[in-house]
Amino acid sequence: MRSGDTIIIRALKSDGSCYRHWRATVESTSGEGVVTINRPGDVVGGPAGGWEFKHSARNFYWFSKPYNLSEVYHPDGRLKQIYIHIASPARACGQTLIYTDYELDVVKRPGQELLVRDEDEFAHACQAYGYTPEFQCSCREAVSEALQVADCWRVTGAPRARRRRPRRVRSRGSARIVPRDELPGREETGPYRGASAADSAGTRTVTPAMDSSTRNTDV
Repeated sequence: MRSGDTIIIRALKSDGSCYRHWRATVESTSGEGVVTINRPGDVVGGPAGGWEFKHSARNFYWFSKPYNLSEVYHPDGRLKQIYIHIASPARACGQTLIYTDYELDVVKRPGQELLVRDEDEFAHACQAYGYTPEFQCSCREAVSEALQVADCWRVTGAPRARRRRPRRVRSRGSARIVPRDELPGREETGPYRGASAADSAGTRTVTPAMDSSTRNTDV
C-alpha cells in the first residue's frame, strides 16, 4: 500500500458484516496509519444500495487509535466539517483497509459547537451486539479523546482536483498528446471546475464527515 494506490475501504458492523465499502486514493502512509482521499462522484456501496460522495474528503485511519477522522470540504475548498467515527483501529489486508464502526460519532463544523451523534444507534447496538459495560465505557473514553482531537485539529486543506489526462490524437500518421482544452468543441466542465485550495491550510478548526449509518447527507 503506497502513495497513489487505489485501495478499498471496508466498514464493518460489530457482527462482522460489511455495511459500507468504497475505493479511495492513498495520499500517504506511515507506521501509524494511512491517509486517503475521496472526491465528489466517488461511489460508496452497501447492502441498502449505493450513493456518491458530494464533497471532497481527506480521511485519516490509525492502526492504534479507537477512531478515524475525515476532513470534508465544500467544492470551493472551504472546510465543511470534521467527522470522527468511534471505531476499531484500522487494519490493512493487502490493498484493503478495514475497520469496525462502533456507531458513536464526534462532529464539528466551523463556528459551531462540538456534537456527539448517533446515541440512539449506539444504544441499539449495545443490545443487538451485546456490548459489555466495560466495552461501552471504552467507547465513551474514545468519545472523550475524539472531542479533544476535534477541538485542536489543524486541517490540511482541500485535496487537489484530479488531473485530467490529455488525449492522444492522430495527425498525418503520427500521434501526439493534446491537452483537453485544445480539443475542438470541448469546454472545461465537471465537478472540479473552479475548485480552489482551502482558505487556510493552517486554520485551527474541526467538524464532521461521513455518518456511521448508510446515508449520504454529510458527504
